[in-house]
Amino acid sequence: MLENLYSLMASKGVPGPVVDKLNTLLVDQFEEMLDQSERPPLVFSPALHGFNVGQPHRMRNLRRALQHCLQPKYRERLWITSGGAIADYRMTLAPGIVPGGPES
Repeated sequence: MLENLYSLMASKGVPGPVVDKLNTLLVDQFEEMLDQSERPPLVFSPALHGFNVGQPHRMRNLRRALQHCLQPKYRERLWITSGGAIADYRMTLAPGIVPGGPES
């Protein structure tokens, strides 16, 4: 979602400062999903394309947004992992736990 917004705004010639404000969306999305993840768990997976957010003048704001999301006050509620580790964990669950899984 964020990647698509960055791409759209960049292709329309929107100035960098306006595009950088999209990092606010990253923080807002993270905090809202964290609140909603009390039940059921959610996956926060921001799609960031280097063509858009990897520009030196945009890195500082992106770094601030990510540092906000990784603050110690949130850490005990996060599982920072990879897709492979999620798949491995899923395979350890009892049949029927994952809706739509082969055992359901």
